[in-house]
Amino acid sequence: MDLARGADLFISTVAVLERHSIHVAPDEVGPAVTGAGVNRMAVVHWPTKFESNTDDFKKIMQNYYDGEVTIMEDFSTLEV
Repeated sequence: MDLARGADLFISTVAVLERHSIHVAPDEVGPAVTGAGVNRMAVVHWPTKFESNTDDFKKIMQNYYDGEVTIMEDFSTLEV
């Protein structure tokens, strides 16, 4: 997160509800982004089984992060 400190945009995967070997959970990325002082974040990489839960993931992240959270879909774009 040192590299992300003060960034305008942080892009992260959030693919699981509970952390495991290579994926982070929404209750981990929210505090990390807050600690790094990031202005906004975009979240990508949703396994099919979680596509219907993206609003729930966003709410969890917003419990820890007051900035803008954008839930990205495959092939979507974001202004930087």
